[in-house]
Amino acid sequence: MRALTSNIRVAAGRCDGCGYVTALYGQPQTTPCGKCKGLVKLTHTTGTPGRTPCDDRCQYAIGNTCDCLCGGENHRVGYIAPPPWVIERDAQRHAEKLAKAEQEEAKRRKAAEHGRAELLAAYPILADLDDSRYAFMGEFADSMREAFRRGQMTPRQIEAACQLVERTRERDARDAQLQASRTVARAAGVRAPVGKTTFTGEIVKAKRKQVATRRRSSVDGNRTVIKVTVRGPEGWTVWGTLPRAAYPAQYTADSFDAWLRALPGQTITLTATVAPSDDPTHGFFDTPRLVAGPTAAPTPTQVPAPVGVPEPAQGPAPAPLPAQRDPWADLLAEAIKHPF
Repeated sequence: MRALTSNIRVAAGRCDGCGYVTALYGQPQTTPCGKCKGLVKLTHTTGTPGRTPCDDRCQYAIGNTCDCLCGGENHRVGYIAPPPWVIERDAQRHAEKLAKAEQEEAKRRKAAEHGRAELLAAYPILADLDDSRYAFMGEFADSMREAFRRGQMTPRQIEAACQLVERTRERDARDAQLQASRTVARAAGVRAPVGKTTFTGEIVKAKRKQVATRRRSSVDGNRTVIKVTVRGPEGWTVWGTLPRAAYPAQYTADSFDAWLRALPGQTITLTATVAPSDDPTHGFFDTPRLVAGPTAAPTPTQVPAPVGVPEPAQGPAPAPLPAQRDPWADLLAEAIKHPF
């Protein structure tokens, strides 16, 4: 048993890289490892006095809790100057720990490869999830990618992931077609409209975006808008915010998502102010007003009466409500007539 040399508590910590235990007298701190020079976080031992004798099992302990007679005061104090047999023991234990972790990781990789093989055999479209760009397409896409890489996906996850890949493929095809049309339009000398104008085109892209707002109803100072790219018949494109008048009159979260996914390919007419960009075939529109669109709410004059159904008879106008008298005005008039 090592003789105690100080009443000051020992702060000790184990290096994650090499397994070497570094110990110092004093307060918890972060210090270089005594073997590999990596950073080690030193902490005090937690524990309560027990009945177990305080011996080498306490002073050369691996863990950070103590239940012997010292109550943690002498815990791992031997690591101030550890003997060779302690260093060899800790190195062997660390090697065994790494070997066990490697075996478990190999087992996990094998199970993941088997699970992915089964998923790909049934759903080949999921192979697109191996693309690293899905890790940067949002939390949902990243979670689908990680579930596929683990080889463990529920039926609902499989359905959602297949829909995600299909939407991504459709978007890639639209982007490729858009770039091709821009190239053709640029070669033909086509220019996007500029200034306040009314234009009609096909929605080729629609996406949600968070923008800053000064509205008091906003919790975080942002609001969600729909940004669309509209392509004209000559091949020019303009980008901007879809006006609220084009939104569905009533919708839920699911129906709005379905409406947003169905926007590309539909025709819309807007009146807006278009600013030019570096590309003459592209512009940015602002302050849009909906003229015609797939989701524009019709005015009452645009709704024709059903054929063969008579219009409802107009009843007599309701009688006007009697004028409300102000009681305070009556009291004031009486006070004027009969002053004190």
